Amino acid sequence: MKQPIEIAPHVSQYQGSEAGPSVTILGGVHGNEITGVEVIESLKSLLAHNAVQKGTLNLGIGNWAAYLRWEKISG
Repeated sequence: MKQPIEIAPHVSQYQGSEAGPSVTILGGVHGNEITGVEVIESLKSLLAHNAVQKGTLNLGIGNWAAYLRWEKISG
C-alpha cells in the first residue's frame, strides 16, 4: 500500500494506482469548527488500511494555527 505524500504541513496526498480524477477535501477552515478536522482525521485512518484505487485524493486542514487556539481565524 502506498504511503501518503506530505505536500505541505497538515496536507496529505494519496495517489491511486490508476489515472483518475483529483479530489481535495479541506477541513478546519475556521479553527473553532472541529467537525472538518475530525472528518479529515477519520479519512486518514480509513486510508491507512484502504488504498485509493484511481486518481488523487488530497486531505488537508486549512487553518491549523487557529484550530490549535480554538479561534475562528488565525491572527
